[in-house]
Amino acid sequence: LAEIPTRGGPTPQSLYQGPEIDESFDRNLCSTLRAQEPVELLSKWDDMWLVRTRYTLGWIAADAPLSPEVPADRRQQLVLGDKYVLAAESELAGARLPDHTQLAALARDRVIVAKATGFEEAAAPAGATWSRRPLARRALLTEAFAYLDSPYGWGGRDGGRDCSRFLMDVFASFGLTLPRHSATLAKATSMRIDVSGVESSDEKLSLMRAAHERGIVLLHFPGHVMLLAGFDGDQPMAIHAFAEYAETCSEPSAANSEQLRRAD
Repeated sequence: LAEIPTRGGPTPQSLYQGPEIDESFDRNLCSTLRAQEPVELLSKWDDMWLVRTRYTLGWIAADAPLSPEVPADRRQQLVLGDKYVLAAESELAGARLPDHTQLAALARDRVIVAKATGFEEAAAPAGATWSRRPLARRALLTEAFAYLDSPYGWGGRDGGRDCSRFLMDVFASFGLTLPRHSATLAKATSMRIDVSGVESSDEKLSLMRAAHERGIVLLHFPGHVMLLAGFDGDQPMAIHAFAEYAETCSEPSAANSEQLRRAD
């Protein structure tokens, strides 16, 4: 019924890494469950539940805000059925739902809303997109650009999106489920091209152009993934969610030749 942190271990304690603690990168934060997502409760350990969703396995607090159990006759529909994705924050069946919320589609123009008291039907609001639509490049990029100015959140911290969660949500609006992490996401594509051993920039660019002409391209390197948006002349353009990047200083010194820029 709300954003719920999912922990990698059965403890609510946050785990951080590095000599200088950066609370933006909690190593015990697997992901964050979103409002209206189906959750399967597997096992209880003290005051936490081991749960599974379509994209992650982890632990949530026993008092996490969940609806009643999904009725057996609606499980197939709510878990595996078509979805509507809200284009803007909306109030449906008395529930306030954030933008990009995915709701189970009851019919072509009806949705099911989970509440603390049960499940209610409502009309799909204007502007909501239906998952049963062609995966065309223009439609995909339109969906991706709808997330501009959304906050970054490693593991979904505070409701934000990291690189893989961003792409996972974009493709989910077309009814496609992607893995949660960037490395497994890269391995799940229909064709992989490894350019790590290609030294020529022109050759790398040529491979990217050829792949782009065939279909949708994800660019992956260790720890990060992006969506190739196209080319501006010879310059490849990508859209992605990211936290920070290193920028070479104009007057590099022996002690520190880079400055860390936070984008979030």
